[in-house]
Amino acid sequence: MLSPMVAATRSGAPARPRRRGSRGVSIVEFALAGVVFLTLIFGLLTGAWFVFARTEVTNAAREGARQAIVANPSCDQTSAQTAAQKNSGPFSKAITVTASQSSDSLGSYCTVSVSYSFNPMAGLFGLHSATISSTAKEYQN
Repeated sequence: MLSPMVAATRSGAPARPRRRGSRGVSIVEFALAGVVFLTLIFGLLTGAWFVFARTEVTNAAREGARQAIVANPSCDQTSAQTAAQKNSGPFSKAITVTASQSSDSLGSYCTVSVSYSFNPMAGLFGLHSATISSTAKEYQN
């Protein structure tokens, strides 16, 4: 008759006996690794959402300035705001748009500023809201 250790492993590799106190170790290891993994995932998602918001705000300012100077040579605030909101993706209701007209030695130009209050998805590690703003300048031909 074979011993229980040899019978358990017919391939010839010695079997490791189970220790009595190791019953919940895998759950604890999973919990520790899961916290780290989820923190990394939420951090990556928050960073990606921030970059996306910054890109959309920049595009909104650029399009707002272009449309404001094309629609009306006097830099129309309404045209700038409409164009900026139309080109700001999911942030269209949350952006603030200001337009102003100025001139310098190169000619008359329109300046449009767009700002957005970014709120992180998870308030982990003391992340607070931040204001993303962009300014674009378009010269009149």
